[in-house]
Amino acid sequence: MKLRTATGADRQPRCIVCRAATVLPKPHTAISERRQFSPQEQAAIRFALNLVQGKWKIGILCRLQEGSARLGDLRRLFPQASKKMLAQPLRQMEQDGIIARSDSSGKVPHVEYSMSEPGGVTVCRLLHFLSMWGADCLPQNVPSSGNLLDIWTAESKSA
Repeated sequence: MKLRTATGADRQPRCIVCRAATVLPKPHTAISERRQFSPQEQAAIRFALNLVQGKWKIGILCRLQEGSARLGDLRRLFPQASKKMLAQPLRQMEQDGIIARSDSSGKVPHVEYSMSEPGGVTVCRLLHFLSMWGADCLPQNVPSSGNLLDIWTAESKSA
């Protein structure tokens, strides 16, 4: 399978989340490399996947990696999502420590969301790893940009 690259001339594989140059690990083919995960490790895996599980969470996180955003910005990015459908995962990710909510009280009060430290950075690493793994298994019928946000949006429109 051919990996998507940032430009046609650039043949270095790139992460589809952050566009950083990546080197994909070789697939594990040896049976000796397989092992059983302990119950604690299984719980940690479930916890990590639950942090980003949800229809809108990955798209929101991809947008917040570019910088802070207001709820209205996210609603314009995802017009098929209602205010409530975006507010719920934002609230949940804030409680999980992935994103930070900042209230700006001025002449016109507004709320902005951004990636938090260190939770948001850690989840970005998780998304980076998942994108590298997913790039190896990515179906051929996805948008040509290879942008995770484009892929996610295309999948949500077809659903």
